[in-house]
Amino acid sequence: MGIITDTVEVTGVRGTIKVEALIDTGAEGNYINELLADRFEEIGVLRFYDTEVSIAGSREKEIKTAFVFKELKLLETRLVEPEFIVFDGIDYDAVIGVEVLQTLGLSIDMRSDKLFL
Repeated sequence: MGIITDTVEVTGVRGTIKVEALIDTGAEGNYINELLADRFEEIGVLRFYDTEVSIAGSREKEIKTAFVFKELKLLETRLVEPEFIVFDGIDYDAVIGVEVLQTLGLSIDMRSDKLFL
């Protein structure tokens, strides 16, 4: 299996942006790149809050900010009020985790590295 990316539309209370997202079946949550946090804030979040995030390979936790948006669109499917944790050091605009894939009923073709309904 290679790297799977797709364009997602994130809608806030004031607008919509399209970003390139890594589809990560090993990620429990959804993340947005800290470098793009201002751009995400411009479209208007429904709410935001601080949350504890586990550090891989450690018992330690960090406090990160989570944004909740109005809607996420991926492959003609829509998710209401998706949550994204703002994270530094990721190589993509966003990371979409397994929970969103399951909720939207999306699957991955491992041979072609494609996402489908």
